[in-house]
This record gives sequence, C-alpha cells and structure tokens, in this order.
Amino acid sequence: TKLLCSGLSKNQSLAELKIDLNHIGQTGAQHLSSMLKHNSRLAILNLAGNRLGDKGAKWIAEGIKANTSLLSLTLADNNIGDMGAGYIASSLKINRGLINLSLASNNIADEGGRLFLK
Repeated sequence: TKLLCSGLSKNQSLAELKIDLNHIGQTGAQHLSSMLKHNSRLAILNLAGNRLGDKGAKWIAEGIKANTSLLSLTLADNNIGDMGAGYIASSLKINRGLINLSLASNNIADEGGRLFLK
C-alpha cells in the first residue's frame, strides 16, 4: 500500500481507485491518509472489506479533511464502530465536497449514527 499511495500522491490522471477486499488494515489506511492529503484528482475511492476498524477510520478521516477532490467514498464492511463513525463525521464538517459515503455492514449503532446529525 505504501508504494501505491506514494505514486498516487502526485498522480493527476487517475480519478477512481477500487482497492476493496485487500485487507490493508490500519497501516494501509495510514498510507492512504497521506495520499488523500496530496492527491487533487481522485474522485472515487472504494475501500470496502479492508479491515480498517476505528483506528483505520481515523486515518481515513484525517485524509478526508485535507482532500478537495474526493466525491465518493466506500467504507463498507470494515469493522468500523461508533468511534470510527465519529472520526468520519467530524471530517465531513471540514470537507463539504464528499457527496456519497457508504458505511454499510459496519458496527455503527445509533450513537454513531447520531454523530452525523451534529
């Protein structure tokens, strides 16, 4: 994931990246966070089924805060709970450009869902 993200940080042509079901985990999420902070072209990112957990969601949220191009993000089936949902919800207060977010098949309860309403 590190080499992929390093290359994508400067990429100005790729608009869609699907790396679902690769089990990149928290370490991969950290690399993606850095890439998202520097990539100004990527519009669609699918990270479904990558075992990110709450810590991985925190890394992705940090990347979302600084990104201006991402329009669609899929985080389905990543074992994200209420804490991870909170990180993502907070990032959306800063990044108003994301228009499609999928958190399907995670462990987000009512408490986590309410965080998106604040």
